[in-house]
Amino acid sequence: MLRVLAEHLMAVVATQQQALEWFIKAAEQADTDAQLRLGKLYDEGTIGGNKDHALAATWYRKAAEKGRSEAIVAIGIIPLT
Repeated sequence: MLRVLAEHLMAVVATQQQALEWFIKAAEQADTDAQLRLGKLYDEGTIGGNKDHALAATWYRKAAEKGRSEAIVAIGIIPLT
């Protein structure tokens, strides 16, 4: 539920920071869709323009632990820089 709200916020909220906060809340409640989305946001540098592969890996790993195959693949292709 929180992830759905976060998706909508990304489209309509003036700041991405608010949407990011909602994604984090959803991800912390074990929403694997939110965990994957956060991984991708950090991996691509969508939030703030800065890539953070360590944070991306953290969120991908949490989703992978819940059996999300997309997360397992994503972990394998994150740059090691």
